[in-house]
Amino acid sequence: MDRFVKSATQRGIQELHLDATGDRYLLHPCLLRCKSLRQLSLSSCRFNEMLLPSIIPYIKELRLHSMHLSDLLQSLLSKCVSLETLHISPGTCPFVGSINSPNLHKFVWKTTKEDELIIKDAPNLESLVLDVYTARDCKVKVLDAPKLQLLGMLHMNFKALQLGETFFDRQTTPGFVVKAMPCQMKTLSSVKTLGIKLSLTFNETIPDLLRCFPCLENFYIMNYETCISGRYSKKVMWDEQGSLDFLDHLETVTMKGFHGDKRDAELLRYLVINGKVLKRVTLLCSKSKPITEHFVKNIRWQLGFKNRASIDLELMFFADTERCHEFSLWNQVIQ
Repeated sequence: MDRFVKSATQRGIQELHLDATGDRYLLHPCLLRCKSLRQLSLSSCRFNEMLLPSIIPYIKELRLHSMHLSDLLQSLLSKCVSLETLHISPGTCPFVGSINSPNLHKFVWKTTKEDELIIKDAPNLESLVLDVYTARDCKVKVLDAPKLQLLGMLHMNFKALQLGETFFDRQTTPGFVVKAMPCQMKTLSSVKTLGIKLSLTFNETIPDLLRCFPCLENFYIMNYETCISGRYSKKVMWDEQGSLDFLDHLETVTMKGFHGDKRDAELLRYLVINGKVLKRVTLLCSKSKPITEHFVKNIRWQLGFKNRASIDLELMFFADTERCHEFSLWNQVIQ
């Protein structure tokens, strides 16, 4: 493998994928110093911290899969001075990582449930994408990312979540504790696009979550059925929430897995009646709900469409399986 790597770097390679499954290849230092290399993807390889160059100046995109990273990640990031995009996929051990990277623009994290991520100092981070199926029962903290514009998909079954000064802590008993934690960022006011995955049966956290994003413009919701028994949720009284700050900015809402029942409609009704500049609500309806004229008329009534705050608002109905591209922003995490 060393011979191949040396040959590739000498030929001016710009993009390289190495999969060493079963071998756990120890990376040759020349690879990380290659002047032509811009995109590097590694699977089941190993870093030797003692052999890492003092600086890795040229790599702009780095993808890591099945790598033991917790102890090495920050050292690696500090050396990758030009790194703009980082993808981390599940490894063979729990990942606990703190992100301090001055140039990182996009971070994709495909996690396992024992993992923990802290965005501690990422002044240029614009996009934080979490795997929608596995980003649950994990801990995520976003402490300082002043340019973050896109965040999701946040699985609402998280173990602990901190967004600016707001800390959500799921207890061993049902429910959440929401408290303030001192932090450099009070809210994530830079975030324009948010995606969440939740069961609207258990939605008690949503109002507090939305308060963390006062300038939100695009809201994506993946609604799923749950078979969890023995758990309760405090009913959200949306009529008592008042006008949250983000309602002055919200332009689009997309719900995937819309069933047309009361629990779906309560949140959407609140957004329709209070969204002052809301332009479009797109409903990707489940297979069990044929989109008939009667169905559309009933949903418009449930959502209080006649009392909408924005006269320009459009309601759009599609079969879920036919319009997956409505979630194109999240394709890398929902497919």
